Amino acid sequence: MVEELSKSPQLEKRAWDVGEPLFVKNLENVQGDERDIILFSVGYGPDKSGRVSMNFGPLNNSGGERRLNVAVSRARYEMMVFSTLQPEQIDLNRSRARGVEGLKRFLEFAKSGRMPVVSTQVQEDMDISLVESIATELRLHGYEVDTFVGRSRFKVDLAVIDPKHPENYLLGIVCDGRNYYNTPTQRDREICQPGVLQGLGWNLMRVWSIDWFLNREQVTDRIIDRLEAITSSLSEEPPTPSKPSTTKSFERSSAKAETPSPSPLLSSIPFSVSEDELVEVSSNDNEVPYKSADIPQRYANKTQDILMLARRQVSQDIKDIIDCEQPVTIGHIRKRILHIYGQSRTTERLQHLLERALASCYVDPLSVPGNATYWASASAASGYDKYRKASGRDIEDIPLVEIRNATLLALRQQLSLSVSDLLSQISRLFGFQRRTPKTIQLITRAIEVLEQEGLASRVGDTVIYQSH
Repeated sequence: MVEELSKSPQLEKRAWDVGEPLFVKNLENVQGDERDIILFSVGYGPDKSGRVSMNFGPLNNSGGERRLNVAVSRARYEMMVFSTLQPEQIDLNRSRARGVEGLKRFLEFAKSGRMPVVSTQVQEDMDISLVESIATELRLHGYEVDTFVGRSRFKVDLAVIDPKHPENYLLGIVCDGRNYYNTPTQRDREICQPGVLQGLGWNLMRVWSIDWFLNREQVTDRIIDRLEAITSSLSEEPPTPSKPSTTKSFERSSAKAETPSPSPLLSSIPFSVSEDELVEVSSNDNEVPYKSADIPQRYANKTQDILMLARRQVSQDIKDIIDCEQPVTIGHIRKRILHIYGQSRTTERLQHLLERALASCYVDPLSVPGNATYWASASAASGYDKYRKASGRDIEDIPLVEIRNATLLALRQQLSLSVSDLLSQISRLFGFQRRTPKTIQLITRAIEVLEQEGLASRVGDTVIYQSH
């Protein structure tokens, strides 16, 4: 192929000199690569006599189905399959390998465009498999659970029992199963149904099937964290049905009778559910508290001349700020020094003093032009994956690396979000109630950084997490 492309410089340029160059790979080494369109060629077929050997190389080996799964999932939007081998020519009586069976099913789907099993059965099996899988994990952590709680068509998929008061439920977990997608409108799914349940006293948490199957340990940790938070907030006295509360457990005895059916009529009920309840980043180890250097105010209302005479003290204060508050932007350092020394503006001489004091510090590569982020050393910055709430900082005083980390966390937990939802989510993570042009600009820049790192991609107005 390389030789043929070299004969046409224009074609060669289009093949190689692009953001994602053309590649030709086999089953063994295609893992990790994706393209919008994949041309998938099956290299097996009948011999001259029309007989098909059941030897499909690595597909016959243990784990061959996983290799096939990698190969057929490389296309983002479209896959074109080229094959002289027809699915009906693969005789499963002659091979028990799951990889060979997978190839047959894949070719059946490519040829007909239909799955070889009834989709409703697949959905029912997936519902049961997902809920039981979550239930098993929670039981391993010592929790008792009930599944499919409710007498109506709309059920709470999994309810965690309060160990101190077994008559109550601590948490209801709802999944994106058959009933979720059969509910007529997005408003019913995301606002009305959760609103009804929360009005009855349920603590609710959504678990997405794709999130569970791809990040099981992480999702389990989020559920356990949520349960521990609820447990710690409960009073010693058990809750009563007459006092439903989002911080109290829900009475088990009434759960089956009071779980409502979804209905289009619910769309007219004015439930009030905040955005935090619809799209939520759960508690996590990536958020850490902001620690501010404890430096007393010095020389309040003094002139710049007196401040310059104290330049050794100023330099020490800057070092203390960085040591305690890193990563920290120069803009925030400047504000802190002005406040400490009772000054109202930054003069050229003070700016020069700041630059000299910061000369030995490490500048973060993700710094915003004109507002560099500083660390005490490169080793302190290495592997940093945390973020902190604003804690009095303006959005421009929050280092881009923190915004990048919070954005990655939201994408990793939600897998995909619209740009608008992502902007709102990150704003809330830092404690901002509204989005300003500067907020939008910095979060957008963080998304671009993740795209450059290969950790996110955009499809239209949606940002998608790219796992490595």
